[in-house]
Amino acid sequence: MELTDWEMFCDGLKAAGTAITRPECPSSPVDRAEGYRYLLGFLHSTLTGFVYDAGPESPAFVRIMDDVVKFGLDAPDGINSYVATVRDDITYRIWGNAGTVRYVGWQFMAEGRGTVANISLHDFDIREDGSFEIWVSRDRRDGNWVEMPEGANRIGMRQFQYDWRERYAEVHIEAVDAPRAMPRCLQQRPDPDPFAAALRQLGENFALQANFWVNFVHGCRAEGDNVVPPAILNPAIGGNLLQSANNGYWRLADDETLLIEFTPPEGHYWSVCLGNFWFETIEPSHHQTSINGHQAQVDDDGCCRIVVAHADPGVANWLATVGHDQGTMTFRWLLCEEVPNVVARVVRVDDLDDVLPPSTKRVDAEEREAQLGVRRESVARRFGLPLTTRWSYHATGPPKPSNEP
Repeated sequence: MELTDWEMFCDGLKAAGTAITRPECPSSPVDRAEGYRYLLGFLHSTLTGFVYDAGPESPAFVRIMDDVVKFGLDAPDGINSYVATVRDDITYRIWGNAGTVRYVGWQFMAEGRGTVANISLHDFDIREDGSFEIWVSRDRRDGNWVEMPEGANRIGMRQFQYDWRERYAEVHIEAVDAPRAMPRCLQQRPDPDPFAAALRQLGENFALQANFWVNFVHGCRAEGDNVVPPAILNPAIGGNLLQSANNGYWRLADDETLLIEFTPPEGHYWSVCLGNFWFETIEPSHHQTSINGHQAQVDDDGCCRIVVAHADPGVANWLATVGHDQGTMTFRWLLCEEVPNVVARVVRVDDLDDVLPPSTKRVDAEEREAQLGVRRESVARRFGLPLTTRWSYHATGPPKPSNEP
C-alpha cells in the first residue's frame, strides 16, 4: 500500500467532477451547485458500500441510499438499495418476517453482466405469522429454494410500499456453509495488496459511474423533451427483470404544465416520479414528486391524468417540480399484465382547467397538507431502519433453520 494508491483514488474523484461541467449539462450557478451536491451524495453512497461491505462469508444487507443520498432516480415508494456481497459457491439463507409491505424483491448481480436473476417474496411460501426463509445455493434444498446464478457476486433487495403506512419486511441473510469469519468491514488490518487494488478501482469506477449517469440522462432526451418514450428493461444498470420502465425528460416554462395521460394497468405495482437533471429523485418527503397506483386518482373515463407543474394547480395528481425548470421522469411497471401507452403534452397553466374533465379529483390546501404529512412521517420512519442488517441480526439472533441438514 503506497501513497500513489491513494493518489490514484483521488484522481478518480477529480475526474468525476468533470461530469458536472459537460456541455450537455445545465450550467446556471444553481444547477452547478446542485450537481456538485449530488456528486458528494453519490460519493457518500459509493464509500458506504465499500466501507460497510461485510463480505461473502459473513454477509449483511447494507443500505447505500436514504432520504438524503440518492442516485439512479430511486423509487420514492420504498427502500431500493440494500446490497449484500455473496459468492456463488456458498449456500445462503435469507430469512425474516414479511410485514405488510406491497413488494419485497431480490436481484442477483454479476460483475460486468448487471442483473442476472430476480425473485419476489410473494412467489414463496410465507408462514401464518409472516415469517419466511429462502435458501440460495447451487444444489436444490427442501422448502423455498433459489438456484444461485453462476458468477453472482451481489444480492440487492428492494421494498416498495403502495400505502406508505405499510410495515416493512424484516430481512436477514447468513452464509450457512462457509467458515465463520469476522465481517470484512470490521477488519481494521486488511490485506494491503487487495485493499490497494480495491481502492484504486473504487476511484476509477466512481468517475465512470458519474459520467455514465450523465450519458443516461442524455439518452432520455433522444425522442425529445416532454415525451414519454417506450418502456424498456434495464438489467445492465442493475434494473429489475420483473419491471419495465419509461425514462423521459421534461422541460417547462413558468406558464406551462405537462399533462400525462394513460390507463392504469392491471398488476402488482406502478409509479411515476420526477428527478432532476442528474437523475436524482426530487425530494419526495416534503413535496409530492411521485405518485403510485394506490395514491393516484383515476377519472370516470378510466384514464389517470397527472399534472407536472411548478405551482400547485389544486389537482390531486400533481407532481411538483420544486424549483426545477427541467429534469427526468421515470414510470415503473412491476409485475403488470401490460405496459400502457403513456401520452404527454404541454398545456398552458391558464388552459389546464379547460382540458381536464369534470371528474378530475381536486384538493384544497388542507387536503394537500394532509398528503404531505403522511409522506413526511412515512419517510422518517422508513429511514429510521438500520443502515446494515448486521445490527438487527445480532439484536434478534437467528432462529434455527427449519430444514437444517
